[in-house]
Amino acid sequence: MKAIEVFRKVYDEKSCHLVRPRKNCPNEYDAKHTFTGNKRGWAYVDLTTANAVLTVHKACNDQQKAKFESLGLIGMVNFAWKCIK
Repeated sequence: MKAIEVFRKVYDEKSCHLVRPRKNCPNEYDAKHTFTGNKRGWAYVDLTTANAVLTVHKACNDQQKAKFESLGLIGMVNFAWKCIK
């Protein structure tokens, strides 16, 4: 799933998820609930972060949204927190 889909999933379910890049698929991510299975190699995406990214994404026009989504998961988070400060 794409990074923006991961953030929407976290926001819609009002929970925290574990996320990792999908092997051999650039800009694709695997996501699972926090309390399932092994956590090695996974990163947390919490509700506050997902809300911040979706707020910035919603404020962008179509051209900016495409560029924002191309940053990848970490880039989107970093950019969103810089915009909100």
